[in-house]
Amino acid sequence: MNVKIFRISLIAIIMVKLSFGQTTSANSGVFVSNERAESFTQDLVNGAFVFEPPRKIIGSYHVFDTWDNKGVIKTKDDKMFKIKSININVRNNSFETKFAKDSVFAFNGDDVKYFIINDKKYKNLYVSIEKKKKICEIIVEDENFKVLKGYRGVVREKETTGYDVGPDGDQYIIRKFYYLIKGENAELFKFNKKSILGLFSDKKKEMEKFVKENKLSWKKPEDFQQMYLKWKIL
Repeated sequence: MNVKIFRISLIAIIMVKLSFGQTTSANSGVFVSNERAESFTQDLVNGAFVFEPPRKIIGSYHVFDTWDNKGVIKTKDDKMFKIKSININVRNNSFETKFAKDSVFAFNGDDVKYFIINDKKYKNLYVSIEKKKKICEIIVEDENFKVLKGYRGVVREKETTGYDVGPDGDQYIIRKFYYLIKGENAELFKFNKKSILGLFSDKKKEMEKFVKENKLSWKKPEDFQQMYLKWKIL
């Protein structure tokens, strides 16, 4: 597999754009900065440079606590790129890389086949129950069904009381959801014995024996992955 180092070329593209203000061919995406008070955009192939005023809100829009996440990007034309700093922005539904203190580049997910982040696979998929595309972790992927882990951001408004206690501002909270996708249909999925055996209905007894012998939990996604691999070879 021919894997190229992407980080240096990406930074070079951004620096050329900022220095000369000319239209530059690059991987499509969005450059985001919160240090400017005004708001404007400049065309950049299928993306844009975006400058937004800062918002007073507590909490992170990103799935991972740190940007120190190693990843691999596979584009739709089957090119592979290594990247050393990557995160998922739930608010913007975007994969992002950070290459300076306040400089973040957001990839256009439609141009990417999938991302590998910390050895887990992520895709930007249309989820019919949400009526939009969402970045999801692939728990299992089969020709008959997919089980995905998705994220939803909600804002919890600050509660004001006479004592003025609690966080100093609204809070952005990321909640996790699991989906079962069959064809074009999607529904919420819960990890429990009934739901899982419903997927493995042709091998119920064998799966129950496998779970018991290996002391697996019906409630853990990582244990479900082991069940799925066992079911595939039965």
